[in-house]
Amino acid sequence: NYFAHIKSNEGVKEIRSAIRYRRIVVPLLDYAKRDTDYWTGSRKPLLPLREVKQGNIEDCQNAILVDFANKHLGGGVLEHGAVQEEILFLIMPELVITRFLSEKLEENEALFIEGVNRVSDYTGYGDNLTFKGAFPDSPAHYNRSIIAIDALPFTEGKDTLVQFNKSSLLREINKAYIGFNVSKYQKGKDAKQPIATGKWVCGAFHGNAQLKMVIQWIAASE
Repeated sequence: NYFAHIKSNEGVKEIRSAIRYRRIVVPLLDYAKRDTDYWTGSRKPLLPLREVKQGNIEDCQNAILVDFANKHLGGGVLEHGAVQEEILFLIMPELVITRFLSEKLEENEALFIEGVNRVSDYTGYGDNLTFKGAFPDSPAHYNRSIIAIDALPFTEGKDTLVQFNKSSLLREINKAYIGFNVSKYQKGKDAKQPIATGKWVCGAFHGNAQLKMVIQWIAASE
């Protein structure tokens, strides 16, 4: 479907931008400074938060889309994976190249991708994921920006309580902050784009949805 779209007149007309892959690395000394004292001492107000109850992250227009990434970018997209990250890679197949360009993400790293295009539609999720056909042509879904941040995995049961520990909280809020602080790499109107996110790996990795929302809200406001 991707190559059919590229060959079409509409595809040639709309897809013009270069695709940019930027690995964001915070020096370890700077990363260490964002400790518990730093975050508890922050006095920055929380930014406005808008809850959207219908639709998916990729449906949000004029926003940076968050990829709930595996530390190995793309997760199981080339095998049998069919959750949020793999779906993004399937409907925006230019993301698949990150499987070959990016090494494993470390705690002080995120990956920022600009200029990818949505060309496919789908229904379902997981085992029920089904290709629905070509995505309707819409300039709003071309030249999208994606920020990939990996969260800690937790196993179902008592281990899920570990995410409320100080070390886990600190790791997650710093990871989200690294990813969300991408405006410095954008220019003009793109530098003010909102972030479209959701239940950051609250499925396969058993994250707590309310906790992950608060973590991301704080990180995006800093």
